[in-house]
Amino acid sequence: MGSFTCCFLFQSHWVTNHTADVNLLYPYLQDIGIDINKLKVDMKSQAVADIMQKDAQDAKVLKTQHSLLMVKC
Repeated sequence: MGSFTCCFLFQSHWVTNHTADVNLLYPYLQDIGIDINKLKVDMKSQAVADIMQKDAQDAKVLKTQHSLLMVKC
């Protein structure tokens, strides 16, 4: 199982009233082999923030109305 599938399948365990608690997600990701320590470092990385900002800008230019999660499901 990939990380996307894992996040979606266990969403009811780590999201309550449209509020995500990633600390509740970590055990599920760890079970599929994700290095949680590296994930936490990457989540704070400026390089990752820059990529996310560029993606957000691209979405505006393309007038995207849904996230990948919404389209994929």
